[in-house]
Amino acid sequence: MSKFKVGDKVKCMSDIAGKGSYNYPKHGDVSTIIDKQGSGIYLDNFVGWGFFSEIYFDLVEEVKPDTKFKIGDRVRVIEEYYPYLVVGEVGEVCYENGNSIVSIQSEDPSYGDGKWTVDDYKLELIEDKIVLDFKLGDRVIITVASSDSGLSYGTVGTISKVDTCDEEDLPYLIDTSNGSSNWASAGEIELYEEDSEVLTEAKIVSEFADDVVITARYSIEIKANVIEDLNFSELCVLRDALNNIVGL
Repeated sequence: MSKFKVGDKVKCMSDIAGKGSYNYPKHGDVSTIIDKQGSGIYLDNFVGWGFFSEIYFDLVEEVKPDTKFKIGDRVRVIEEYYPYLVVGEVGEVCYENGNSIVSIQSEDPSYGDGKWTVDDYKLELIEDKIVLDFKLGDRVIITVASSDSGLSYGTVGTISKVDTCDEEDLPYLIDTSNGSSNWASAGEIELYEEDSEVLTEAKIVSEFADDVVITARYSIEIKANVIEDLNFSELCVLRDALNNIVGL
């Protein structure tokens, strides 16, 4: 039974006398088998010199370089793959061939659909999977006004983009109803539950009439026990509703 098959890489283990010709395999020569006849092998490095007996050769076991990543790994682009991937782009490995080539699906594509095949040296592993407080599409309200975000206290908007690579730690892009968009941190926003029971003007009038005092000077006083259990979203609605009631 033959030791080899077409496509195998073999190493010559002893010099083969070849009628004085230098163009015969010598000890240490490595070639690929491109044809076979019985126990004779035809080598890519010695085309035209016929078949050689396989007894002079050993199989070369190829060791493929390990791919740095596995399917499902979250990675960041560290070397541009123009024009498909830019430095800092984050994605998930969706294919690897065990030979330093991987495909990633970008979370926020800079080109096309964001699925590209690239050499793994252009990527780095994001060791710790980031657990985000909010996700794309969340309806949120600004609870802390800051010059960094540029959003005012009580503004309601929708998260339209999440960028975990943001160096300023403002990963959430908030689109507001007035058409503006600004970045904010997790500490500046809370979920705004539109479907939950929040205070309305009717509720204020019917349920809290005894606790809300509108003075002759149109100032508003609210007893402490009324607001201590309200979340921020409800407080903002309460504020706006009271302002509307007194025409402020």
